[in-house]
Amino acid sequence: MKSTSVCVIGAGGMGKKHIASLSRFGITRISCVDPDKSKLNAIKANATDISCYTNLEKIQLEDIDSFVVATPVNTRMELVKYIGSLQKPIFFEKPFALDIENAIELKEYIADASKCVVGFPRRMSKKLHLLKNAIDQLDKPYVYQSVFAQDFKKYRPDFAQTYYASNSTGGGFLNDGLSHHIDLAMFLNDAPLNNINIMHGNMNLETTEVDDFAHMSFDIGSKSRGFVSGNQFQKPNDDKVTVISAAGTFYFDRIKDTLTFQDNDTHERVISSGGENWELLLDRQIECFLQLVGHNLLDENLCTINQAIECLKIIDCKQSN
Repeated sequence: MKSTSVCVIGAGGMGKKHIASLSRFGITRISCVDPDKSKLNAIKANATDISCYTNLEKIQLEDIDSFVVATPVNTRMELVKYIGSLQKPIFFEKPFALDIENAIELKEYIADASKCVVGFPRRMSKKLHLLKNAIDQLDKPYVYQSVFAQDFKKYRPDFAQTYYASNSTGGGFLNDGLSHHIDLAMFLNDAPLNNINIMHGNMNLETTEVDDFAHMSFDIGSKSRGFVSGNQFQKPNDDKVTVISAAGTFYFDRIKDTLTFQDNDTHERVISSGGENWELLLDRQIECFLQLVGHNLLDENLCTINQAIECLKIIDCKQSN
């Protein structure tokens, strides 16, 4: 596995994180492609053994075993046209595409979509696996609620100069933040999401044309209900899933790193606490991708291209408010 050759396309924030994950797993044959030489210089400053290029045409593609695509979605069409026919594993940062039409067109240029996955790292949380099992065992209707919110100006003060500032580059809360929890709702509930309604708009992030909040309601199967909401101007950050049933309520808090259950007013039972952070989830995701690269094993917790397309279909149900 250590001899595997991985090409990371995109030297921005997520590209750097994926390179760090690959290095932690002992991958030594890493190349990075980005047209911005200053970003490549930053990569080289932290990892002198990484080969850096300003375009894919300078790489011997037959020597590459897999690709990690961490570029804005408006760049994906030309990239996929170039590497999609190689039948090699590709990891795409979310979202997979600009919209459902763009996704379907992208998929047409991928010779073997079974070797391609999309990054939704919450799927790697062992606490959420426990919650998924608990949801599977519920025998009565339940209410599923999740919220994702962050102080975007604090963590991305340059957001107005990035992909986030424009719908044409895949920006906005629906694609950037809420898509994580839309995918998570599909993953945890393992049932069709129907009767979808999404309110969204821009409330506080200046100089952008994109939404910074959204609230989605939906049916889960035929009897249960779900709600997913969030924003990118909230203080403090929030990242939670709550499952409410007649038997009691499950609470998952990613920031506190806890999963608890409560069926009365006084006692909360801790199911799992501690041991997971965002970096670990990213590492687990890359580890699963490397299993796909080295052994052609698709881990059930990875998001497939078809699942990512289903997520985009839900986002396309949006209704402006």
